[in-house]
Order: sequence, then C-alpha cells, then structure tokens
Amino acid sequence: MAGAVGVFWRCGYDATSLDELEAELGVNRSTLYNSFDGKEGLFSAAVETYLAEVETNLIGPLRDGTQGLDDLVAFTDRQRRPLTDPTLPPGCLLANAMVTGDAPEATARYLQSFRGAIEAALVRAAERGEVSPRDRSAQASTFLTSVLGTTLAAKSGMSVAELDGLVDGLAATVRSWALSPAEVGARDK
Repeated sequence: MAGAVGVFWRCGYDATSLDELEAELGVNRSTLYNSFDGKEGLFSAAVETYLAEVETNLIGPLRDGTQGLDDLVAFTDRQRRPLTDPTLPPGCLLANAMVTGDAPEATARYLQSFRGAIEAALVRAAERGEVSPRDRSAQASTFLTSVLGTTLAAKSGMSVAELDGLVDGLAATVRSWALSPAEVGARDK
C-alpha cells in the first residue's frame, strides 16, 4: 500500500494514471480492479492507510499527551520531518486531497480528529494554568490553520529553510500563548 500512498501523495488522484499505479505496485490492471475495484478503491485504501499513520504518529501523541503547550510544540517538531524530508512527497496527502476535493469523508474525519487533539492539548494547558480557557477556541483554530498552511506551503515547493522557519514560527506562537505569572495570579483571583 505504501507505493500507492506515495503515488497519490505525489501526483494526486486525478493526475495519477493506472499505468503509474501498475508500474509502482508491480501489478496489472486486472489485479487493481479485482483487489480494489479500480483506481477509486485503491485511492480510498491509500488515504485510509495514510490517515491511520497520521493518527498514530502525529495526532495520537498530541491528543494523548500529558503536557499542554509543550504537546503542541512537540507536534510541530514531529511535523517538521515529513514536511522537510526530500525522500517524501511534498505536503500532506490529506491536505492535498482537501484542496482538490478528493476523499471528503476521510478529510473530514482527519480535520475532526486533528482539531479534537489540538483542543485536548489546550484543555490540558488551561488546567495547568498555561493558557486562559476563554482563548482555547481561537488558539485551536490558529494552530489548525497554521499547520494546514504549512503543509500547503510544502506542496508549493517552498524551500526546507523556509519550511523550517514556518514550523519554528508556529512553535514560537504557541509558546507566546503561555500566561505570565502575573496573568495566572490575576486569573485565579
């Protein structure tokens, strides 16, 4: 399945030909149709495989973390590698599919799971006194939008240095959300 994920990630659904899939997977067209009911079924399976990986490696640790703001910063560090690794296709298969309108159900699940993980980290941050509870929704939206924007910037061909700058900027923004001791004291009164 990794080969199909790579082709669809690199080319997108519409630009991926059956010939490319046959060559990448080392199977013939009839096998693709018998196993996946064609290109659309293979694309769905590839997206589900990719989503499971994203859930395990990126979203799960954010949702299940034990810190608060540090979990969000750690996410930016985990996101950096796939965005700057020249051996991987640029961007994110799911973000790319959002742009083209492919796999709407999977991308909706991705966004819901990702937003929920961000909000869980911000709830922990509020419980730890790191952020104001009233700012969480705006902060979650800012984080989600920034991550999606960074993945689209990677797809656009932005350099590794520029992508590193975007990721560093998001991490700095998250750190700036931390309440000062005076703010924490005023909030607790």
